[in-house]
Amino acid sequence: MSALGIFSRIGYARAAPKTRRFIPSSRGLASLKKPASLFDPLDTFSERHIGPDDAETAKMLETIGYKTMDDFINATVPPKIRIAAYAISNDSIKPYSESQLKAKARALGNQNKVFKNFIGMGYHNAVVPPVIQRNIFENPAWYTQYTPYQPEISQGRLESLVNFQTMVSSLTAMDIANASLLDEATAAAEGMVMAFVSGNSKKKTFLVDSGVFPQTIAVLQTRAKGFGIRVVTGDIESLLQSESASDICGVLVQYPDVDGAIRDFSKVAEKTHSVNGLSVAATDLLALTRLKPPGEWDADIVVGNTARFGVPTGYGGPHAAFFAVKDKLKRKMPGRLIGRSRDAEGKPAYRLSLQTREQHIRREKATSNICTSQALLANMAAMYAVYHGPQGLSRIAERVHGFTQVFVNIVTGLGYKLVNGSFFDTVTIDVTPVLTSAELLHKKAVDAGINLRRIDDICIGATFDESVTPQDLVSLINVFASGASASPISLADLAEPKESSIPDAMKRTTSFLPHPVFNKHHSETEMLRYINHLASKDLSLAHAMIPLGSCTMKLNSTSSMIPLSWPQYGNIHPFAPYDQVHGYHTVIKELEDYLCQITGFHSASLQPNSGAAGEYTGLCVIRAYHESCGEGQRDVCLIPLSAHGTNPASAAMAGLRVVAVKVHSDGNLDLEDLRAKAEKHKDNLAAFMITYPSTFGVFEDGVQEACKIIHDNGGQVYLDGANLNAQIGLTNPATCGGDVCHMNLHKTFAIPHGGGGPGVGPICVAEHLAPFLPSHPAMPVKNKDAIEAVSAAPFGSASINLISWAYIKMLGGKGLVDASKVALLNANYMAARLSGHYTLRYKNGNGRVAHELLIDLAEFDKAAGLKVTDFAKRLQDYGFHPPTCSWPIQTCMLIEPTESESLEEIDRFCDAMIQIRKEAEDIITGKQPKDNNLLKNAPHPISFMTLPGEKWTRPYTREEAALDWSTSKSMLIFAQACKIIHDNGGQVYLDGANLNAQIGLTNPATCGGDVCHMNLHKTFAIPHGGGGPGVGPICVAEHLAPFLPSHPAMPVKNKDAIEAVSAAPFGSASINLISWAYIKMLGGKGLVDASKVALLNANYMAARLSGHYTLRYKNGNGRVAHELLIDLAEFDKAAGLKVTDFAKRLQDYGFHPPTCSWPIQTCMLIEPTESESLEEIDRFCDAMIQIRKEAEDIITGKQPKDNNLLKNAPHPISFMTLPGEKWTRPYTREEAAYPLPWLHEKKFWPSVSRLDDAYGDLNLICDCPTVEELAS
Repeated sequence: MSALGIFSRIGYARAAPKTRRFIPSSRGLASLKKPASLFDPLDTFSERHIGPDDAETAKMLETIGYKTMDDFINATVPPKIRIAAYAISNDSIKPYSESQLKAKARALGNQNKVFKNFIGMGYHNAVVPPVIQRNIFENPAWYTQYTPYQPEISQGRLESLVNFQTMVSSLTAMDIANASLLDEATAAAEGMVMAFVSGNSKKKTFLVDSGVFPQTIAVLQTRAKGFGIRVVTGDIESLLQSESASDICGVLVQYPDVDGAIRDFSKVAEKTHSVNGLSVAATDLLALTRLKPPGEWDADIVVGNTARFGVPTGYGGPHAAFFAVKDKLKRKMPGRLIGRSRDAEGKPAYRLSLQTREQHIRREKATSNICTSQALLANMAAMYAVYHGPQGLSRIAERVHGFTQVFVNIVTGLGYKLVNGSFFDTVTIDVTPVLTSAELLHKKAVDAGINLRRIDDICIGATFDESVTPQDLVSLINVFASGASASPISLADLAEPKESSIPDAMKRTTSFLPHPVFNKHHSETEMLRYINHLASKDLSLAHAMIPLGSCTMKLNSTSSMIPLSWPQYGNIHPFAPYDQVHGYHTVIKELEDYLCQITGFHSASLQPNSGAAGEYTGLCVIRAYHESCGEGQRDVCLIPLSAHGTNPASAAMAGLRVVAVKVHSDGNLDLEDLRAKAEKHKDNLAAFMITYPSTFGVFEDGVQEACKIIHDNGGQVYLDGANLNAQIGLTNPATCGGDVCHMNLHKTFAIPHGGGGPGVGPICVAEHLAPFLPSHPAMPVKNKDAIEAVSAAPFGSASINLISWAYIKMLGGKGLVDASKVALLNANYMAARLSGHYTLRYKNGNGRVAHELLIDLAEFDKAAGLKVTDFAKRLQDYGFHPPTCSWPIQTCMLIEPTESESLEEIDRFCDAMIQIRKEAEDIITGKQPKDNNLLKNAPHPISFMTLPGEKWTRPYTREEAALDWSTSKSMLIFAQACKIIHDNGGQVYLDGANLNAQIGLTNPATCGGDVCHMNLHKTFAIPHGGGGPGVGPICVAEHLAPFLPSHPAMPVKNKDAIEAVSAAPFGSASINLISWAYIKMLGGKGLVDASKVALLNANYMAARLSGHYTLRYKNGNGRVAHELLIDLAEFDKAAGLKVTDFAKRLQDYGFHPPTCSWPIQTCMLIEPTESESLEEIDRFCDAMIQIRKEAEDIITGKQPKDNNLLKNAPHPISFMTLPGEKWTRPYTREEAAYPLPWLHEKKFWPSVSRLDDAYGDLNLICDCPTVEELAS
């Protein structure tokens, strides 16, 4: 993040005029409004979710010229599409308080039976490392980020996604991998289409081995239909012989396969290449730590699921799929790709690469419609690999395989038959040598709380994973033992296997994950620091508003997120029997009903796991409907030129021909062009896709007429629900005339974006389309007309549906409607504030926008060559994520504030935009050059702001660019405090105790202070004198100068001055000479160098000690200021060693201890200053490191906890000269006095042993010893 980017998050930029002061909100501690009854809940959600309170809402309405909210809404939403107020109300959707929702979610979760799952089928129970769960999965700094289109404020997650790509490419032995896809099945479908396109779309046969997961095959069948691909399933070797070679575009194999077999597919790849096809392999990353990777047997495309790398099953997701290819295929690869680049200073940085492949640029010609992926889950999987490293992953794989082998050895000994001779973690068992039917064994397993894979009446499947414990293994074996009427076994009966069922030829022989990042962060402390270090580089909703148009970056409430961490929801397999998931199905059914109420439609499907997937699904449903009517020839899809790129890309995937519809200059759909094209294609018209409100941010009056035109010509209307947040309770897609719509639950219904996913894109349909909603192989009841599956799991990313369910229940009907109203109000208020400074592109007839606004920056390009990008980057300096840029119009910004943002935050954004407008005017008028100015050079990062003076070649000051500021995190936090105090009429007193870290780098005034004192006996070299003397002068801002203290002896007094504060007019005047001399002798550069070296010495010391002690605080770049805080709490917990024990032991090494138990009880605060030599600093570090080793001996029991080197320290000479018989220590005198060699040359001896503080206080004597006492 840029300098001002962080600074201005915590206060106005100084370059901008302070046009308004902070007004405290009228919110109370419990809720905005007094409950109607004493017995009503206080923790109501709508007041927490909706940003403006009643007073702020009234102010905004007044600003835009309305007295009431109803008046405003009537002017914004066309009356003819309005729905009745009672349609969405608290009567139709009852509101729950946050605590009531939590109780409801808990009760439903308890209806889910958390069995031990051995089902497999591509889903494994994961062990989520707590450091990853708490600091990524549950951390809003990670889960509220947006897709990293703005790389300067996204470097953390970009680096993590590069780790993901590296992890995948290394384990698969492929050249390049993308940054995740939605799930394994859709990734395989993308691989199929890639093979098809690589054959110039002429070869239409795709061969699928029968060992591929059935859900993957189902998704392939759905996707193939739109492209006219023929999917043939069977034994892959046989198919390659029997099918026409000239028509084969590719093959798909599972490695290991669905039954667990490890097969050598090298000949399959060779044969496929001989017919110019592509070989696609679906695989398991953990298995690849033991198996020969697909890249080594010449696969072209490798796909799979990373969920077992630390992501819960969650009844099907969300999980991050992976997609890796050979280098020659990289430009045809779907999904996001992160690459290395360099910034304006030539430093390495990451960015989204090869975006010209994607739908937002290529539209119907894109490689895929993928928009949302699974970034958050990809980051979790990557961090899992970082945390465990190659050795840790290998150990996990060895254990999983070993447990599988133990299981096979014992159950085959009971008479059961192993079907697959080779395996990694999955086995198929033929039960018929022992039992008449597999169902008998299933029943015994369920009775034992175990789920196995149901294959048929003969065979049963079992898949092992990291979560399986020895007791789980015993329990599973005893199910089989019971079936064989054998005695149960115990843990003592388990024996490590002596053999492996992985064929030697298929074992991995190459190394993996050699990169440093996977080989250094293996302690929780280091992992925690790495995660937070990356998070500190990124802007999320935890930092600022993200006003991205068409993205609806609203609050992702903590109360709706909490249930995701519960095992009752997280540890459910997507193919678990229905009678074990009553809680989930209640949530799913209620959510489907709510969505139907909100959209006005009849039925819903939650299976699509992104908005783009929802678009594709809805269009497939439309095609199936037409086919059922005997009109399969209908294949034309009309799409406005203003549509989001996913629309035409999805239409192409569904096998539709895209015909563009014009848009008027006022932003409205050209109804005459629509009518003409609908009539022209009336015999082939399948669908019309329209976004409402429009992508230009306006409710168009003609939407119902447009829909009627389509219906009159035999088509169906697909209403893109990207902007549904503007509609709820005011209108709905059905009323507008739609037949089907998708919703982005990660927009309107508060699922977090996660840095680029997860998302859910359910569809709702009119009654006549309901029979065609997608089915799934795992669904017990299928509709005969249903399309095949569109995602790997029956209910897609099921677990995060909980968030939207909770969001709707907590808001209730009225809260949902209020949210939409305030979303509209916030956008219109913003439009009013910006309209005098920027060109507002589109409004309705009443001068109103919808929930977003489009500002056109073309005039600045024409006048000064300033692009949209320049405004976006400058906004980063003000601490905001830029709005959507260059879409839907190249020269525009699309701004959507959402209902969650407060008036204060909206005003801050508007102030920033207005100030940038002034900066642009300076460029237009020639006050700044067109090629070297505040906008063209933005953003201004820390490294840029600290350039030496001779390298600062900008025609503006650092102050104008980003303010002078310190890289110390504490300074940033202080600046926030300063802003708050100033805005509330206060003055800021900055304690100058740590001024030694600031000189020439920052200063108290720049930090926002009004007054500070200095300790001349610290920073300016007056000696401490064992506790004095000292001098503490104060410096003040100009407005405080008249109030500086006077003195009776002063000849001139200021009338406003306070009275004297010390006896002498100039205090301890004589020693001021010392500081005067110190400053004069160092000079300006010397003073600055002193501060720099003070910082350097502390950071060097931190670097030396950080591998031995927990360094408590660092800034986002891993740096401390002039002192460091080491935390010794772990030693207290492990061995009862206190800070005092370390302090006293340091005396034995000849050092004065650092500050102890302050500012944190368990810490030492260490400040080396600039005056110490490297040799002395190294000696201190050596001492601390050696004491750490001594402490380890106590922890491990080599020394007793109550009689050891630390507890007995310090060791004075009197103690060291005790007679031999009185030396009762479990260590030698040498170890006590000379633990390091250099102490023989230079040692300070304590004069007494450790004092008893309690005795001294209880027997208080504060005068000199008497004659008698001395005599005794």
